[in-house]
Amino acid sequence: MNLQYIKEDKCTICGCDVIIKEYIELDVCNKLKYREHCQGGRWEHRMFACGQELSYIPNFNKTTLSDYGKCTNNKEYKMQLQKRKDFINKLKAFIKDTDDNVDDKFKYNVLENIKYLT
Repeated sequence: MNLQYIKEDKCTICGCDVIIKEYIELDVCNKLKYREHCQGGRWEHRMFACGQELSYIPNFNKTTLSDYGKCTNNKEYKMQLQKRKDFINKLKAFIKDTDDNVDDKFKYNVLENIKYLT
């Protein structure tokens, strides 16, 4: 697919050049034509194998890093994931060790549903 506005062909964080997905948003209310800004421009997206996604937003007339696709090679992202994992482990230990007249069935249910936090 030839994107008109996204020119970057590598991840801006790690340099990965393997493109796994690219698309232009469609306007489903207008017979599935490309969604266009009233002053011109289309919403375009490109995702790389590392997980990072670039998005062209015509409102700002620039390509930005998407909030949805994160580069798995990003040191800050890896650190954030490790901190979350450590926090979840501390939370699990706290729940297991607490003895505040809470029944074991409830503790078990809480521990089983912690996975939805990550």
